[in-house]
Amino acid sequence: MGINLISCCHKCKQQERHLRMRESETILPFYQRHYDCMVEDRRNVETLEGQIQQEDWMGQYEELC
Repeated sequence: MGINLISCCHKCKQQERHLRMRESETILPFYQRHYDCMVEDRRNVETLEGQIQQEDWMGQYEELC
């Protein structure tokens, strides 16, 4: 058991889960896809711990595969 990360783009209303021990496979591509959103406003994109830092947007945004 462990803590998984969840990234979201508030501008695009998308989120993606990053499985523990495999974060590098999904987190960098997510940030690359949403680079322009971050340039526009750095608060558009964020990554939080899914089980500890519960936010309203978690579960409401479109889940990326």
